[in-house]
Amino acid sequence: NNVLVTGGEKSTKLPEVLNAIKFTILTNSTNTTKPERDEKIVNSFFGAMLNTDIIIGQVSGVEGDNEKGKCNFYVTLNEVEKEITLDYTVADNVVKLTGELDLNNWNATDAMTSLNKVCGDLHKGADGVSVFWPTIGLDIEVALSKRCH
Repeated sequence: NNVLVTGGEKSTKLPEVLNAIKFTILTNSTNTTKPERDEKIVNSFFGAMLNTDIIIGQVSGVEGDNEKGKCNFYVTLNEVEKEITLDYTVADNVVKLTGELDLNNWNATDAMTSLNKVCGDLHKGADGVSVFWPTIGLDIEVALSKRCH
């Protein structure tokens, strides 16, 4: 829920704005609208990782224009830095980024197992098996402001 975004060069070209962005996510600010779930995620999932009080990200490249494109990010989680690619679209001064993050790429299998131990009963299928998928869908929306001088 708490994300600090820095950078973003002043430009009329969105790829130039995006290319300078860095972000920090405070994992203890997780907000799923269910406090009991948030506590389990913070303690059993993020708490089972190395130095994951924060998730750090930085744009590593942008291909596209002012309407759509692809944005590459370096993401550091569990002391592992990996690159992901998100698609972006722009409408009404809002940038929407979508894509996926595979937790296996950040060596988070033990953290998923830890979370499954505390809330696996809530995720059992008809067969009685609890499954946690390592892939997380990402949908990010950022409002842009135009400043005319």
